[in-house]
Amino acid sequence: VIRKRTTTDETPMSMPIEQPVKKKKTQAISKRAENWEKKFEKLIEYKKKHGHCEIPRDFNEYKSLYTWVKHERAKIKSFQDQEDKSTVDPQTTKQVERLIDLGLEVVGNSKSVGKRVVKWQRNFELLVKSKDKYGSCDTQKSPTPENMTGEEKIARKRLKSWIRTTSDQLTLFEKDSEASTLDADRVKQLKDIGFVKHVKQEGSKLPARGGKSWDENFN
Repeated sequence: VIRKRTTTDETPMSMPIEQPVKKKKTQAISKRAENWEKKFEKLIEYKKKHGHCEIPRDFNEYKSLYTWVKHERAKIKSFQDQEDKSTVDPQTTKQVERLIDLGLEVVGNSKSVGKRVVKWQRNFELLVKSKDKYGSCDTQKSPTPENMTGEEKIARKRLKSWIRTTSDQLTLFEKDSEASTLDADRVKQLKDIGFVKHVKQEGSKLPARGGKSWDENFN
């Protein structure tokens, strides 16, 4: 006897067909967007604190942010190289626009520009720490503590050398901003922390733009 198969509301034939793969994909995209927003907020906080988006590679505090920014720079470059922008995912387009508006730039093929920016910022942050510790940006007047280690004394000596160079460039900026390695943003950073220019001795010359000491004072 052949029995005819019947269906009820409880059988699989009448149950709605779910699409778990599509659901998981949507959740993954949402999670990535959420993580992107968190990193972007951290970049905003970094810029508010430091005045730029150049993340030092060797600062453990910003290691994950440095990696993320490096990836986002590649995304910006890929977007800029795309001839037909209409083919780019709308979310990617929006993210690139927000990054550019914030001030994140692609530093071309030459890495030297990026290295100089990071080196200058590293020295500036060392100056801020020195000021917090000794109460002044003027390392000439603040005494050298007796309990300094040999390594700390060398670092302080190099910082003094960088401060002298920066002081020269600040004087040059005030006379001819185009001739100085400083720009308006860096000058503002220096003034905001109460940077004190060193008095130049009579007869000494101001350094030329891009002088060796500017890039190599703190290796």
